[in-house]
Amino acid sequence: MLADLFNTSGLMRHSQSTAAPAADKGESNAVQTDKNQGSDVPKVRDDSISISYESFQSQQHSLYVEGQSEDSHRFKMAMQILQQQSAAGELDYIKSDGYEARLRLGVAAIGGFQQLQKWQEKGLELSEQTLFKAGDAFSEGQRQLKRDGTYSRKGLVMNRYDLVSQNQQVPEWFNQEKKQMMKQMPENAAYAFKQGNLFYVGSVMRGD
Repeated sequence: MLADLFNTSGLMRHSQSTAAPAADKGESNAVQTDKNQGSDVPKVRDDSISISYESFQSQQHSLYVEGQSEDSHRFKMAMQILQQQSAAGELDYIKSDGYEARLRLGVAAIGGFQQLQKWQEKGLELSEQTLFKAGDAFSEGQRQLKRDGTYSRKGLVMNRYDLVSQNQQVPEWFNQEKKQMMKQMPENAAYAFKQGNLFYVGSVMRGD
């Protein structure tokens, strides 16, 4: 179940480095135990980092307004082509233009084209703006994961459900699906998401 939940789009793990990087001052906030919530709140180890999104999100609004396409036909056609190429194993990362690259990065952030198709089959179509914002969050998560110049043993987990629900309306089943996912993920990541973070960088082993 966890293998499906944390695929390469929602979780990036690498073993090139045996030392976990130190957290940048001012860049991230370590998750702290809430004394008012009781002992069941997970205690985050020193090598687990929960990323605060307040400063990151505050810089994004103007970029999204500028980057959004007014041509809905272009968006639909691009997504159709990308999905067909993905199904056939023919995604061309070299020839893709900047617009397609942003869409594809957004799809990666929410779990890949298979996840996108599952939601589409249940009636949920993601908007262009949702994918743009998800892609930018994914890029920021990757940047912080490898901020010491190399990937660490930590993992990157994207909060795919909030990435969608914060940018467009979602059906009730979507919220129920989110609750089930939260029960299956590492405690530290789930705790970070409950605090409103859109991604988590840190230990991805259950029970850590």
